[in-house]
Amino acid sequence: MTALHPPFRSRTLGDLVDEMAERNPCAPLACDSTGRRATYGEFAERTDRIATWFAQQGLRQGDRVALLMGNRLDWLELAVGAHKRGLTAVPMSTWLRAREIEQVLRDSGAHAIVSSERMRRNDYRELLAEVPPSAPGRDRLVFWDKAAPGIAVLERYASRTPVRASAPAFILYTSGSTAAPKGVILSHGDAIENAYNIGERMHLSADDRVFLAAPLFWSFGAVNALPALLTHGGGLVLQEAFEPGGALDLIERERCTVFYGMINMVRSLVEHPAFAPDRVASLRTGLTIGSPSNLAYTKNLLGIDRICNVYGLTETYGNCCVSDAADPDEIRFQAQGRPLPGNVLRIVDDAGVACPAGTAGSVEVRGYTAHYTSARLDAAQYTVDGFFRTGDIGFLDENGLFHFQARDNEMIKTGGINVAPAEVEEVLRLHPAVKEAYVVGVPDTIKDESVVAFIITHGKVLGAAELTPFCRTRLASYKIPSRFEMLDAAAVPLTPTGKVHRRGLRAIARRLFESVESRNAGC
Repeated sequence: MTALHPPFRSRTLGDLVDEMAERNPCAPLACDSTGRRATYGEFAERTDRIATWFAQQGLRQGDRVALLMGNRLDWLELAVGAHKRGLTAVPMSTWLRAREIEQVLRDSGAHAIVSSERMRRNDYRELLAEVPPSAPGRDRLVFWDKAAPGIAVLERYASRTPVRASAPAFILYTSGSTAAPKGVILSHGDAIENAYNIGERMHLSADDRVFLAAPLFWSFGAVNALPALLTHGGGLVLQEAFEPGGALDLIERERCTVFYGMINMVRSLVEHPAFAPDRVASLRTGLTIGSPSNLAYTKNLLGIDRICNVYGLTETYGNCCVSDAADPDEIRFQAQGRPLPGNVLRIVDDAGVACPAGTAGSVEVRGYTAHYTSARLDAAQYTVDGFFRTGDIGFLDENGLFHFQARDNEMIKTGGINVAPAEVEEVLRLHPAVKEAYVVGVPDTIKDESVVAFIITHGKVLGAAELTPFCRTRLASYKIPSRFEMLDAAAVPLTPTGKVHRRGLRAIARRLFESVESRNAGC
């Protein structure tokens, strides 16, 4: 696979940092919400010394080091320092509890853990004390707050290790709605090439400053924002954990030009009392995931004229389709763009036969795709001709643009007809009182499944009396939810990696239906 003629030679993250530092050592590479800053030259030097520190801990090429901390410059330095030593970084979600941390350590075969002592209300000393001493890496637990000051006196070049482009850079953990997090092994070379192409779709340059509050332990951060930024020589502005007031301060002070974030972040920024359009006027492009209304909201209210729509999974290095920042709104809002160079998407029916343009089917990808820590999962997800089964439903139109419809296991079948939750959610979000909507299916003895909608409003109480007529003018009758339930944002179930837990929502919906049926039966 070949990226779109990248203007650099490096195919590992450590080498890429050094190459960019040679070109422009004084250019800003990163700053964070703790106040730390580093130029490319400073970052290259410090990560060399951190490679020496890892060697002093007894870690060798091929070992795996788990990282537990928020979006900080320390995180970047530890990850790239580990790469320069030939180690694989295993970023852990800052939301995990002790049992889940133990699962990640055992699955990844970690040889060490490096953690911050705290992150906001999280006390990681207490949390990690609950992890059994027998867990991999637990005997090499280091709290970076104590170790970091000693890095400056270490030799710079003592422990650099040659690393191949095919070597693993990260093992990231991704959640499905029905399974424990899966370890995904992502290589240096593929991460760099794919992310370079992502940056090209956004028209990134060395003048850009990327605001990132989405977690670095997500593929959106580690193998998307980070290498996309590094391959174009720009700067990264990190917020340790998203908080809208602090985010507005960072974007305004650092004159950020690129926004990486989700629609919930966009809404939080716009609805914050300190929001004013001129505070985010420097933003010009970025990546988000969502419906046409979400893209329009991001452009019109946050003022990001060239926001890009994306599609992908952790297993496809974050994104395999990205719209071009120069595309007109109707393309960027309605589709997730064309496949990135080096990626091939095909749409197949239940028999595995290719679907014609405009016909929805199962999405499969070949190109920049990763493998799991489990050979069993690999065997289940890859076809005999090397395509990765995404588990998603979508179609390619006659212009080669990809249109995402739903996760395969989210599709609702009611009366023998498929209903895509995303379509119903998009319509519900058009209602002026609806802030967010989640649609799931629940078992129905007559229709197979009934459609249930969970609604988060701007404060108004809504129900079927108002929402059913609203949907009736916009949706076929079989797509209209049979039940609407108000939900508090804090009650939305999340997976360990912070995604909406659709299985959890279905469980809530089933309990509601069972409760109603019991009352109707006189129980």
